[in-house]
Amino acid sequence: MKKGKYNDALATGCVACGGMLGILLPPSSVMVIYGIMTEQSIAAVFICWRNPWADPCFMFMVMPCRLHQEP
Repeated sequence: MKKGKYNDALATGCVACGGMLGILLPPSSVMVIYGIMTEQSIAAVFICWRNPWADPCFMFMVMPCRLHQEP
């Protein structure tokens, strides 16, 4: 990200949040374990967790592009 001349704070935030999203993205073992522990259908767990990971992923794809505009 430094080669692309992104702001240091933005680059740090993207890398840190990317690590957090890695846990939520399907197929995640955390989701499978949660489904087994709560005796829920794994498919239902994947469907219900779509919004918590899709919205931040979209924002992390769009915001750096919007904030990194050529002068």
